[in-house]
Amino acid sequence: MDQNVFSLVQQDVRDLIQKYKKAEAEHLDIRKSLDQQRTKQTEMETSIIALQVCQSSTGVQQEGDDEQFGALLKWKEQQIKENNEILDKLEVLEKTLNEELLMRVKGVEEDHDGVKHTVKQLEENICRSQSAKDDAEG
Repeated sequence: MDQNVFSLVQQDVRDLIQKYKKAEAEHLDIRKSLDQQRTKQTEMETSIIALQVCQSSTGVQQEGDDEQFGALLKWKEQQIKENNEILDKLEVLEKTLNEELLMRVKGVEEDHDGVKHTVKQLEENICRSQSAKDDAEG
């Protein structure tokens, strides 16, 4: 009986050793899987940090772009305001010049009418003188 018990104990020990080896292999597989998961998690965290840095720098750049755009917009608005002021002054100047030109044209027309009247009188005088000369000769 001792031999039977010894054989059973040996068989139990062999079964326990095989179960231990199987459990050790499973444990090693789980460790490998865990290490892979940790590596993937580290890569993901690195990617997230890189994206956050990129987003942060993009935000800073966008703020800079917004400031530049705001300054450019302000400059453009100032240019438009100055151009409108110049346009207003030019319109006033145009109106003044048109009025002055109109007065000068009226003056020239009046002078022209006066010259026409004077020429007509001279023509009449010349005709009368010619008639008087013709009468005296004839």
